[in-house]
Formats: sequence, C-alpha cells, structure tokens
Amino acid sequence: MLSNGISHGDGQMHPQNLHHSVKNTEVLSSLLNCVAFICLAGFGSAAFATWAPSLFCYYATHLRNLLLHDATLVMNWANSIFACVTFNFGPLTLCFCHMDSGNLPFGWCTITALSKFDYRCGGHLVL
Repeated sequence: MLSNGISHGDGQMHPQNLHHSVKNTEVLSSLLNCVAFICLAGFGSAAFATWAPSLFCYYATHLRNLLLHDATLVMNWANSIFACVTFNFGPLTLCFCHMDSGNLPFGWCTITALSKFDYRCGGHLVL
C-alpha cells in the first residue's frame, strides 16, 4: 500500500506532502502519470461534484485556501478534488476495522477496484 499527496497526521504540526524512498517515489511517479489513473481521478471528482455538489464546493473552497496558504503543497492530479491517494496492491487487499478521527466525518472518497471481482468470495465494503 502506498499513499501520496497532502497529509496531516502522525504527529505532523501542519499539512505536508508525504515523503517516500527513492524506489517508492519512482513507483508512485509511474502510477500518478498513468493516463488511466488520471482519468479515474477526474471521473471520481466529477461523480462527486454531480452527486454531492455542496460537499464538493466545501472541499474545493478549503483545498484552495490550503494551497494558497502553503505553496509547497502539491496535488497529485489537476483534475482531482482529493488531496491524497492510496494505491492498494493485491492480490488480496484488506483493511481492518478502524476509525480515523482526523478525517472529515461527513466527507466522501472514491474507491475503485481494478481486478477480477468474485462476489462469492467476499469483497464487502463498509464505510
């Protein structure tokens, strides 16, 4: 699992871009520059804007203010409203039950499965 983008957690005093090893930076750069992921990021943001326009505007306003306040922060994609992305690599991806008090309680995120999905084997997503 690799995350990239703007984060404010793990004892950070202020939001900052996540840092990675040279090898992980190369992998993330390849993924972030992949046309398919650029399109998926744009689609996720467009769907968000369509189905929750007020919340989308809330995100846009706060993200714009954050980026204007700190010019060192860099977004993953110009067409995405989301400050961070996480790539989960299989073949099996699992997330244990947890709560992140640092997340926006009423916020949304996009989740895309990019593999063969067999509903008979599980794959439940509960947010």
